Amino acid sequence: MSNNYPMAKIAKWKDGIPFDEFNHALDPTCIINNDMRPAKGEGDATMGMTLTNPYGILQFGVGDSDYFFVFDYGMLPGGKIVLHSVINSETGSFIDTASYIIVSMDEAEDAAQKILDSAMDALIENGVRNKGWRHSGQQFVTQVKSCVQMYRRHEKDDLRQKAREAKNQPLVLPVREKHPRGLGGPHRISTRNRRLW
Repeated sequence: MSNNYPMAKIAKWKDGIPFDEFNHALDPTCIINNDMRPAKGEGDATMGMTLTNPYGILQFGVGDSDYFFVFDYGMLPGGKIVLHSVINSETGSFIDTASYIIVSMDEAEDAAQKILDSAMDALIENGVRNKGWRHSGQQFVTQVKSCVQMYRRHEKDDLRQKAREAKNQPLVLPVREKHPRGLGGPHRISTRNRRLW
């Protein structure tokens, strides 16, 4: 992450993930305490780095210089992804969140495409031409798809590694306890001191 991702005050925690006052997820791996030192977790942390900042990085966008949408995404633990879009209207004099959702990796590509489609519909309704962006909205969807594929690859690699580790574990058989009198256990009968007639 670059310094285009600001720190925000933690307002609440949910499932081990910090959220700011706008209910936007913060990076749980980049949290600090009041002394501006790395925090250990929920009880210690007061601020966290934002996961997404579409207007700060201006990486993916659609529209023109007067009316445009910008997009960003960020990974969360547990197979979740944040998709975020911001609208900027110079004529309307506002900048606002157009969409902010947290979805599973299975839903991510479709959700990213819906966010882009919604932005493109707004451009068409307002008669705005899409021009001048280094990375288009479709590249945003492609990046999200790539991120999902990479996550799935790592997930499969983790499963393979666990299977390999389980396969390489030595087979541990249960050990029979010795009989307290040293007779070898209850399955052996001693014939010593026994009369056979």
